[in-house]
Amino acid sequence: MNKSYILCFDSYIDAEVVWCQEEPMNMGGYTYVLPRLVSSMKAVNRGGYDDVKYIGRAPSAATATGFLKVHQKEQTEIAEKALQQEPIDFPY
Repeated sequence: MNKSYILCFDSYIDAEVVWCQEEPMNMGGYTYVLPRLVSSMKAVNRGGYDDVKYIGRAPSAATATGFLKVHQKEQTEIAEKALQQEPIDFPY
């Protein structure tokens, strides 16, 4: 359990817990960090796996689309979703 996470959860009681990454869901830090994040959340009664929202590319065998315009569109969507005021819809 990470004390830094716990301090954040205590400071932002009503905040949504969101993991945002550029890589597809099955790559990058998401799968490594998620169980550790959830352990800290449970320690302060902030929920579990269903309460962590994900922003990023869908699971994929490739790290990128291979098409510049598609990549740029996905990047824009990730940034906009990460900064939106409304609650995150997950999955996708």
